[in-house]
Amino acid sequence: MSFFTGVLLIFVLTLCVSAGVVLLFTSGIAKYPQLTGQTSNSPAATGNPPATEGSPAANINDQYIMVVGDSIVVGATPELKKHLTHVSIDAKVGRTMPTGYDILESREQEGLLQDANVIVVSLANNIANDSIEKAQDIIGLVRPGQRLVFVTGHGHANMKPINDFLRTLPDEYGWVTVADWDQAISQNAEWLGPDGVHVANNKANILYADLVTNAIQLVLAKPAAS
Repeated sequence: MSFFTGVLLIFVLTLCVSAGVVLLFTSGIAKYPQLTGQTSNSPAATGNPPATEGSPAANINDQYIMVVGDSIVVGATPELKKHLTHVSIDAKVGRTMPTGYDILESREQEGLLQDANVIVVSLANNIANDSIEKAQDIIGLVRPGQRLVFVTGHGHANMKPINDFLRTLPDEYGWVTVADWDQAISQNAEWLGPDGVHVANNKANILYADLVTNAIQLVLAKPAAS
């Protein structure tokens, strides 16, 4: 092999390896951009170490998930149960964040809340005057060893303040992740009914369940509350 041929071969191999690395990286982070609080960019950037073998993130089915939600969760319940082995789902049409707080506080008083490894709160679609305050109060219910997932709402401009607030939480609390339903369903608005809020196609339920499940897996890869 001549010197020129050898140099050319090394150059081509370098290009191929570089392209492969770029493809691998982008395919790994592009699937769920709607998850806030990701650790995939850099563990050091968020202060969260990556999941290690044997951590809770290794098997979501070992975790007890407690979900409190509204009508979107009512419709998505069958799809959620396909993903989550140990789950309790308490969902009702029209439920607000303050009502969700009351439910979780009652469970705490009954000694039931601490059984959950991950608490999922999907109550940003029905707005109350104190939705943001009660979301903050829900954070105060989380005990050491637990993690929390909030889900944004979608459909009306009055949801923006609570959505914006929820999106800030992973930066302040390392054990919180946000599943951005607002962003995810905005890309598939044809799956919603005329009001732009409620689901009219089971594809939206599948999308919701996938989004929430991935948010749970993500938060399990982060340190729990301490």
